[in-house]
Formats: sequence, structure tokens, C-alpha cells
Amino acid sequence: KFLLVAIDSMDGNEYNGSWQQDLRHGWGVFVEDGHVLSLDNSDSPFAAYSIHHPHQPRDINSNMKSKKASKVSVEYRGEWSGDMRHGLGTQRSGDGSVFSGQWLNGQRHGPGDFYFADGHLSYRGRWQAGKVVGAGEFRFEDGFIHRGEFVDGVWTS
Repeated sequence: KFLLVAIDSMDGNEYNGSWQQDLRHGWGVFVEDGHVLSLDNSDSPFAAYSIHHPHQPRDINSNMKSKKASKVSVEYRGEWSGDMRHGLGTQRSGDGSVFSGQWLNGQRHGPGDFYFADGHLSYRGRWQAGKVVGAGEFRFEDGFIHRGEFVDGVWTS
């Protein structure tokens, strides 16, 4: 039996959606207020990688590095199971980055698209336990597509 509820917690978090046995389950919208973005960009799933455009070489993380730690809201709209992101969903981070795709037990898992905060670059590929894996492609705003593969955590093209 599912129950639709809206909850505002004292810590500023908000959930609107279905519940089952006192857990988020089904479809819902969760807004986490005050998520702290790190100084070193370690929140990015691509923090350890570099990819270059042949005409405009740059580190893919160059525009994502924050100059100072800051608190932002994170919004997730999608499916839940047992109080975890599970199924199809979209997460928008306060830094402007967006992930839309499959989730499993609270982590990115399966096909998905990641849109970088600066709006100039996106990644389409597969995820496993929150990490990018296998074949994928980086798409630049000028239409250039860089195809390759993540093998043992390393981008190869």
C-alpha cells in the first residue's frame, strides 16, 4: 500500500511523493538543502579524468572547480525503493550539473546522461555503482563528439 505525503524536515530537506512502510518508495521529489560542495571537486563523477577537444584543449573539470566550499540544494525527481534512489530519475545539483538516468540502491547504475555545470559539455554512457564504465561519448556544445571507453577507471579513445 502506497501513501502520498509531503514532508518538510527540520534540517531543511523536503520530500513529496509516495511512501511504503515508512520509507520513500515509488515516485517522488526530494530536495536536500545545504549539501556541501567540496573544494577539490571530488563530488564530480569525472573528478579524476581529463578529456580534450582537438580545437579547444581543456580539462573537462576546469569550469567545475569551486573556488570555495558552498552549500547548495540538490533535487532528485524519480523512482525510489527502500528509501534509496532506485530506477529512473534525474538529479540536479546546485552547481548546475545534472544526471538523468538509471539508479540502483542510491547510486548511478546503468545508462545515463551527465550534463556538466558549465553547459558546454555532456557525457552519455554507462554507470556502475556510481562510477562511469564502458563505452561512452563526450559531447561538446559545438557538436564535436569524442567517443571512447572507460577501462579500469581510465578513459581511452
